[in-house]
Amino acid sequence: MLTIFGLMALGFSCQLSAADKVYKWQAEDGTVVFSDTPPPDTVVEELDLPQAPAPTTGSGNRYQQQLMRQSEQISRRADQRRARRDALQRELDKTRDKIAQAREELEQGKEPKEGERQHLSGGGSRLSDDYFKRLERQENEIERLEQRASELLDELRALR
Repeated sequence: MLTIFGLMALGFSCQLSAADKVYKWQAEDGTVVFSDTPPPDTVVEELDLPQAPAPTTGSGNRYQQQLMRQSEQISRRADQRRARRDALQRELDKTRDKIAQAREELEQGKEPKEGERQHLSGGGSRLSDDYFKRLERQENEIERLEQRASELLDELRALR
């Protein structure tokens, strides 16, 4: 994007610099010097530079219009990338929050809930299949969320 703006600025500055005054003089060592600022106490020759032709409605104007269209396209694509990056970052933040919450629930859920302990006839008890299935579901959910977070990170890195 900076390249396009740089080219546009260069094109406009060429027209402006053509209207500036240029001075020519000979330095003490004999070299000829050209500058837009004359040195003090030196005999200078003021040069009349030809004016740059005004852009016609033809190629110069079309070129500037093409540059403007390209610049607008680049800006639109940059805005789209920025919006996509922001959306991905928001989703990643939410996913990380869900991971933290799921881990906390898993830790709290390690204590068997009512009905997840089977009492044995000779006394004592054992954990039911429901208990292990619940923990497995929670672990699978954490794994799924971590996978999604990894995908989001990869997509974010690709957009930077």
